Amino acid sequence: MILARLTHVSRSFAGVPILDDISVEVPEGCRLGVVGRNGTGKTTLFNLIAGRLDPDSGEAWRRQGCRMAFLEQIPERDAPGTVESSAREVFDDLTALSSEADEIRFRLGEDDIVAGSEKEGTLLERLGMLDELFQRRGGYEIDFRVRSVLIGLGFPKEEFDKPVAVLSGGEKNRLALARILLSAPDVLLLDEPTNHLDLGAIEWLESYLRTWEGGYLLISHDRYLLDQVTAETLLVTDNGVRRYTAPFTRAMAIREEEIRLQTKRYELQQKEIVRQEDFIRKNIVDKKTTKRAQSRRKMLEKMERIERPDEDASATHIRIEPKVMGGRDVLRAAGIGAVIGDRTLFTDVGLEVRRGDRLGVLGPNGSGKTTLLNILAGRRVPDGGSLRHGVGIMPGFLDQELASLRDSSSIVDELHALRPVAPQGEIRSYLARFLFRGEDVFKTIGTLSGGERSRVAIAKLFLEGPNLLLLDEPTNHLDIDGRRALEGALEEYTGTVIAVSHDRYFLNRFAKAILHVRDGGARFHIGNFDDFRAKETETIRESAAEVSEGALRHEERKRLKREREKRERDRKRREDRMAEIEEEIRRLDGKMGIATEALSQPGLEADGLRKLSDAHRELDAERSALYEEWERLVEELAHDEAD
Repeated sequence: MILARLTHVSRSFAGVPILDDISVEVPEGCRLGVVGRNGTGKTTLFNLIAGRLDPDSGEAWRRQGCRMAFLEQIPERDAPGTVESSAREVFDDLTALSSEADEIRFRLGEDDIVAGSEKEGTLLERLGMLDELFQRRGGYEIDFRVRSVLIGLGFPKEEFDKPVAVLSGGEKNRLALARILLSAPDVLLLDEPTNHLDLGAIEWLESYLRTWEGGYLLISHDRYLLDQVTAETLLVTDNGVRRYTAPFTRAMAIREEEIRLQTKRYELQQKEIVRQEDFIRKNIVDKKTTKRAQSRRKMLEKMERIERPDEDASATHIRIEPKVMGGRDVLRAAGIGAVIGDRTLFTDVGLEVRRGDRLGVLGPNGSGKTTLLNILAGRRVPDGGSLRHGVGIMPGFLDQELASLRDSSSIVDELHALRPVAPQGEIRSYLARFLFRGEDVFKTIGTLSGGERSRVAIAKLFLEGPNLLLLDEPTNHLDIDGRRALEGALEEYTGTVIAVSHDRYFLNRFAKAILHVRDGGARFHIGNFDDFRAKETETIRESAAEVSEGALRHEERKRLKREREKRERDRKRREDRMAEIEEEIRRLDGKMGIATEALSQPGLEADGLRKLSDAHRELDAERSALYEEWERLVEELAHDEAD
């Protein structure tokens, strides 16, 4: 069943075409990833599908009664109440049913209600209908659903009562995502849902979407997520849309093959055109051959020309070269720690980095990753321990806020300040590698999008020629083509790279080792992100030099084995208890269903009604306690899996 359809739709803003003559269908249960360069109209496409924008031409159709929920990149900021109350607002209709049922139960206990009277019968009939509807629509699961979604998206229980008004922008984004997931619409429209999520929350969202019963369209630059949760890919370009029945990586492989074949056909046709034009030029004036030349000219005029394939930004080649090689030993950190206010972020972190290392740093939000990166860059003094850079080491730092950029400068002037004697043409040629061409180089920094600002900051950093790159979330704001170009540049870079990132695809392609920061410490793992996930229980926290030599001591292996076996026993115990709880909840649901049905029977006396209502409340309380125990076990399992 088709839930929404755009047919030959066009839309422009201020006279600038954004989408031109596009057609898209949204079937029931779709799993569609939407990708494309920044500025190609992906968010506009969502607004058209959701009916929040009208097309300039073409038809936008939605099935009557289809419920859509749209997560914007920048949700509404102002909202009353607390985190939990805001999330529970989604269930206001069910809460109203419960309140009405409670009111009826109170009325039935009043003296003016005569047992067996018509009034009592009417109230009991209404009560039974309300209880049945409340149960059928999942009313008894509201607490469980709200708490599990909030916890999954990174809100600990102690923050449930936190006022929405004091939340950060990132926290409000996560709360908006929680509300949309809880609303359970027919179709989710998710525009960059992983913004402001740490790795644990991203993986929770990934698991949630895999079991989602409805459909969704997902705009994301998180290629790992796209590969895990989508079945189709919609590529939005300046020339329209192209749909592939494959997740992102396979879809892009198909596209690259299409481009390769089209390029080959284009080049062959161009050679043939040149050959025919050369024949025409040589023979058109000769009486003996002029008819043949004229015939070939007509043939060329009728020839259906193959278009040159679109320039692929992902093919942009960026080369980074350190100004100086620097020593073999890049940095050594011994026992370093960091404290902010009365909170200790981490202690006793030891690390050795050598020339050419590729180290990815990951961990939960607030664990101290950015602080650690600032310490390693020499921008912050550690609160304990020591840090030493090697001979000739020139660090280059990319911060999340891109503080090195001046809003009043133009792009070209921002880079020219680093090379004041370089001709402007040389600077402009360099900027073209970062997709700033023509008059774009004269834009002021303050007018740029987040992705454009990131590209300028990266261009500046590379132009400085450091031999140690320290990158804090370098793929933030970059579209997929920009990320691929950055990854290609880092692959050829001969210096050393340390990067904080939640981008699992980036970490898989770039990292040769992972530093996992959490719970006041840091653990070192050999390999990329997938290796880290597969082997994290077998690694130990020791210096980079020891790990790089594979020096896992015998006693450490034994300790790791004991820890692994204990974690496995604990996991099995928790899972067994969770299965018991789920069975008990099903049993209680059955009892509550029987009680609900009994409450709806006509002729029920007041005393019997009170006993049934009391029994119903006791069953509900027992089930709530079981849900709380189940949630605690889920948290413990998630914590163990993240360690």
